[in-house]
Amino acid sequence: MEKIKKDKRGGKREGAGRKKGVEAKKFLLNLELDLYEALKDVPNKTQYINYAIKFALQNDAAFKRFLATIRDKD
Repeated sequence: MEKIKKDKRGGKREGAGRKKGVEAKKFLLNLELDLYEALKDVPNKTQYINYAIKFALQNDAAFKRFLATIRDKD
């Protein structure tokens, strides 16, 4: 009887592959030069901008009014 050789490669391994991470979308952003200069030295710009937008949405009524005027123009 012939012996079948088992390959020791392949197959799914626990913990292998890319980690799921946070669901997100890419977004192109044009900044005014003064904002660009302020962000130049920030190590994680994405995290900083996400935090700033969330903070503004939760805490600033004027920012919400500004967003409402932009939405009305579209």
